[in-house]
Amino acid sequence: MFGVEKVPVVISVEDFESFKRLIEKIPSHVYVVVKNEYAQLWLIPLKTSRNRHVFGFFPQSVEDLEKAEKLLEEKGFEIIKGGVSFK
Repeated sequence: MFGVEKVPVVISVEDFESFKRLIEKIPSHVYVVVKNEYAQLWLIPLKTSRNRHVFGFFPQSVEDLEKAEKLLEEKGFEIIKGGVSFK
């Protein structure tokens, strides 16, 4: 549409089992994982297109965070420390 900015779709995931199912469907070479100071994991696309999807995982416990990081590393995702902002 004319005059409409392309804004990424932000999908939030709060439980580990849903996050695990999501990770099974996402190729690691397309996304980088950003871990912010609040122990949230954000999957940010490396390649942008018309349809951009950003995934945020908000673990409910330290155990879920550790399991998620281990799963991401096993699947070949790059995890970096940083921040995410949407403007």
